[in-house]
Amino acid sequence: MTHFSEDSSRLSITHISVTEKKYDNGQLPKISDVAVVLLPATKQRQRSSSVNLLKNILDSVIERLGPNSTLVTIGETPDLVHAHTHLSTFMNYQLWVAIKRTTPREFDDKTALPEQHFGALVHTKYSGTLNHTKTRIKYTYCPACEKTTKDYGGKKHTYNPYGTLISDVWRDISANPDENLDVVVERFADLLGIDDYSKLFVLDYRKMSVLASIAEKPSEYSGQTSFLSTSQLELDQSKLLLGDALEELRKLPDNSVDFAFADPPYNLSKKYNSYSDDLSITEYFDWCDEWLSELARVLKPGRTCAILNIPLWDIRHFLHLEKNLQFQNWLLWLSCRHSNHNTWSKNSLKLRELPITP
Repeated sequence: MTHFSEDSSRLSITHISVTEKKYDNGQLPKISDVAVVLLPATKQRQRSSSVNLLKNILDSVIERLGPNSTLVTIGETPDLVHAHTHLSTFMNYQLWVAIKRTTPREFDDKTALPEQHFGALVHTKYSGTLNHTKTRIKYTYCPACEKTTKDYGGKKHTYNPYGTLISDVWRDISANPDENLDVVVERFADLLGIDDYSKLFVLDYRKMSVLASIAEKPSEYSGQTSFLSTSQLELDQSKLLLGDALEELRKLPDNSVDFAFADPPYNLSKKYNSYSDDLSITEYFDWCDEWLSELARVLKPGRTCAILNIPLWDIRHFLHLEKNLQFQNWLLWLSCRHSNHNTWSKNSLKLRELPITP
């Protein structure tokens, strides 16, 4: 077994392949415990499920959930962003889990990095923190010193003999979102195997032909990138600018930057010397939208910007930027927090400027 869940009773798993008939006639069961929704896998970079149809699918599930239920939505990153946007109106966001792909997802656009993971969103009908079991995975070890890569801040006596508590990045198992997902479903069946729950329903929408045939309006972005040679670029010495980010960005001309990277404050009440990190959520996103729009303005056609933030904030940035930029990749890595030996993922959005059309 790739994981161990303490005091867990694995939920019974029922698979339901949702056909057009079941979907149209509302023949899905009432679910008081856990529902796992499998969204149709996007086959092409610019062919995702219709947003309106995605909302209709989620609505049909939400109306069948009990007041204490948990919903897990599994799919590709762009679809999960729009899924959360809709679900957050009716349910409480708990977690974004990144799951390793067995086969990296390649794109015809060779300038894009292969996607190494897909995702699972966790929402609950109840408020408060997520109710789940303590689930552990086995330690990994440094090949050089043979010590565990888990940092307990020198408190080795706190090591659990089996392994470390699971994070929101699952690298120890792998799957492909359009293939068999039993290893992922079984982990959720153990992770959510609490006393209040006994059943887990897997609602598989991946074979609905109507979903596979409907696509959003194609982007004008062709997927082709024209790179300038060194002789065509205006060469200048690198400069480090000290000043307010918005003020300095506004001084830059349109279409003048080859690559932009932003790692803003996360609005998590961290202590900075000269910045308040505890804005209201409206103030924070209004401010973010300003500098994000400036980054999109100064970026050259066909070039890339990357935005680093926590998953929930990256969802909001995605929705703002997709109006003008072409999504490339959703990157992630782990950061350790020693105070309670937990981990969380940081995410980075990569987006490309759309070519300028006459």
